[in-house]
Amino acid sequence: MKREQKQNNILAIIFAIAVPIFGIYAAVATYFAVDLYGKQEQASSQLKMIDERTATIGSVLDAVNAERAKNGIAPLVSHPNLQKSAQLKADDMTIKGYRQHNLPGTNSMYSDDMQALVNQQCKSSSENYVYDKKGEDMTTSEALNWWLGSKSHREALLDSSYTYTGIGISKGGVIVQHFCVAS
Repeated sequence: MKREQKQNNILAIIFAIAVPIFGIYAAVATYFAVDLYGKQEQASSQLKMIDERTATIGSVLDAVNAERAKNGIAPLVSHPNLQKSAQLKADDMTIKGYRQHNLPGTNSMYSDDMQALVNQQCKSSSENYVYDKKGEDMTTSEALNWWLGSKSHREALLDSSYTYTGIGISKGGVIVQHFCVAS
């Protein structure tokens, strides 16, 4: 019993030191190490806490699809072309500093590159975006709550005609989601 307690204490110390220094990779390694000693639930909750600090493409898609499921709507499927177009848009918004659907000086939501990617898959499309006013990375719940609080963004998120999606996340707190009605 003492040996098991000592091992658990050592793992807790390693986790406490490693996460700030090595980030999520150390947390994942500790998760698997702790799992070996029967502490999976504890490690899992610590990983969720770390993951919530910054949105990821997977966490945003999961949150959007959970909201769609709550409303009886089929989940969106991530499509590589829409992933690319959304990432191009998020990066463009960050690099050029604009915060609007249309590209500056145009009446278009997409650049030629983005449009080519979207047109290969979609007969129609739309976009949600959200950003942190301080330029800091956003959490998944911050992004989802903002979209759900906006009538037009909520409608896009819950539109059952959309089947494909792509999500782009840029450093600087910009998250873009493209939606697609398949052609």
